[in-house]
Amino acid sequence: MRDDIQFIQQPVIDDESYMRGDTVRLTTANLRHEYQLDVSILRREGKLIVGSVIAAAPKVDIPPKEWEIAPGQEVVFRQENIAKALPAVR
Repeated sequence: MRDDIQFIQQPVIDDESYMRGDTVRLTTANLRHEYQLDVSILRREGKLIVGSVIAAAPKVDIPPKEWEIAPGQEVVFRQENIAKALPAVR
């Protein structure tokens, strides 16, 4: 699990609540390159949310072998890091 990645804080989205299975978009803040990540929420641990990276897209064009994060990796983030959400089909 990657708990070393920081994410950009985003404005509150209509006081939404997110559940297991929802897909959210995050933007990294502390890696060599900035990435947009689509992450599926796996579980909550207090105020922290654990999710699995579905897709990663670097802001600049770099070879995939140089990417610092990959689909399938688990990341830890907070609700205020969520830029956009796609609720799961229930």
